Amino acid sequence: MSATITEVIDLAAVLASGLSGALLASQKRFDVGGLAFLTLVAGLGGGLVRDVLLQQGLPVALASPRYLLTVIGAAAIGYFFERHLKRVLPLLVVVDALGLGLYAVIGSVRATQAGLGPLPTVLVGVLTAVGGGILRDVLADDAPVIFQREVYATAALLGSALYVLLSRLGLGAELAGALGLTAATGLRLVSVWRGWNIPRLGASG
Repeated sequence: MSATITEVIDLAAVLASGLSGALLASQKRFDVGGLAFLTLVAGLGGGLVRDVLLQQGLPVALASPRYLLTVIGAAAIGYFFERHLKRVLPLLVVVDALGLGLYAVIGSVRATQAGLGPLPTVLVGVLTAVGGGILRDVLADDAPVIFQREVYATAALLGSALYVLLSRLGLGAELAGALGLTAATGLRLVSVWRGWNIPRLGASG
């Protein structure tokens, strides 16, 4: 996968995840500072977790101004258009699911580029996908989705694993990434729509 496409996916993940933070902050009636900070954490958190784990030099979010500008754009959208965006029902769920899928794929792509094996690559993909969401929810005083019974980390796992499997079977990285993104985002959205939950440990029936 080319460096240009990789950066586009990375920035799209930042935008979607940052927008989820901005919308959540608006929903909770945070002030401008709180909205900006939650957008920053949600947008860049997953990528920072990934880059720290990979230890491939300075995190890309700090090396390129495009990432901070993307976060600023997400915060501005969430602040100025919040009333209009709220009319689109479950928009917060949709952008969060999109950010989850994008980050699962780009985390796997960058882990592959760093030379990691299949299982570590999937792990980095999942941690990249859920990292920003965990920080966002904790700072917003919500229970992180990953610690609830919702299909969240499982969706990221599916997207990351599918990318790794298909790319290693010889499918082009771009197509493998598109299918991984579709699988992760789709599973997350369908699970919310259908009310699917992960069974509790020790539950019967």
